[in-house]
Amino acid sequence: MIGLGGGSLLKYCYRHLPDAKVVAIEIDPAVIALRDTFHIPPDDERLEVVCADGAEYVKNQEARPEVILVDGFLAHGMPSELSSADFYAACHARLADDGVLVANFLDSDSDIPSYMEAVRSVFGDAFSIFMSEDSCNYTLFAWKNARALPSLDELLTRARILETTHPLNLRSAARRLKQGKRLASDHAFWQKLAD
Repeated sequence: MIGLGGGSLLKYCYRHLPDAKVVAIEIDPAVIALRDTFHIPPDDERLEVVCADGAEYVKNQEARPEVILVDGFLAHGMPSELSSADFYAACHARLADDGVLVANFLDSDSDIPSYMEAVRSVFGDAFSIFMSEDSCNYTLFAWKNARALPSLDELLTRARILETTHPLNLRSAARRLKQGKRLASDHAFWQKLAD
């Protein structure tokens, strides 16, 4: 996980994914200093918070995570170090064979079309982007293998099963993931956003 912020994503993963090891990379020591204020659990065998540059960390580690979450922002949007083709290539190389990259983009960031081109240059068409349900952000999913997304029916079936243990509207997320595959290819929409 790149970007700690208030720790919401970290705390969710730590609580609801008991078999997962979560490593959060945060570049700003002042953010990490607020760890207790935001009730972020202490490091243990399942959780580690590291003060480092996320882009450099991805390039220089040998771990093969199943998921890389990118949630690092500046006031205007995504820092260039976390949105370049080189960064996405490093993520692709680092991910496990069936790994997934998830990135959060501010909807007001006019550079989203260039981020998507950078993602496309590395992941091909194996990505989807959609508006998040409860915020004004876009969420991007890019998967390492080039397989197509499962059918909507299969995604909904998986979502129903996961909803028994996760307090999220995953069926809505499944629909948005499928629709986002089409949105990712809508060049006119993204050009309009950039203008």
